[in-house]
Amino acid sequence: LFVWDARKEEETRSFDYWFNIIKLFSADSPVIAVMNKSDVRIKHIDEASFKDKFKNIVNFFKVSCLDGTGIPELTEQIRTTLGSMDHLKDKLPKVWMDIRDHLKKEQTYYI
Repeated sequence: LFVWDARKEEETRSFDYWFNIIKLFSADSPVIAVMNKSDVRIKHIDEASFKDKFKNIVNFFKVSCLDGTGIPELTEQIRTTLGSMDHLKDKLPKVWMDIRDHLKKEQTYYI
């Protein structure tokens, strides 16, 4: 998910940067772009241009966490997108789970 606050004007200028970073680190992973705070302001975005430039953008959504606008549609898109990602059904090696369990028991926090 790529989420931005519709109230902040400057954020749209950084979209190219952030979509490039996503592309660099996640290859062809699907991206769902979400404009939050749509109850306060709707900022026009040239969605077609971004979708043309960044092929992994699945869709754009306008949502409001305050009144729930757009949340059901976004939730359905997330379900659909995750459902199409077959590798999410792969079993993780037991040793990975053992390491995770060990780290959870540690008293010291590490990044």
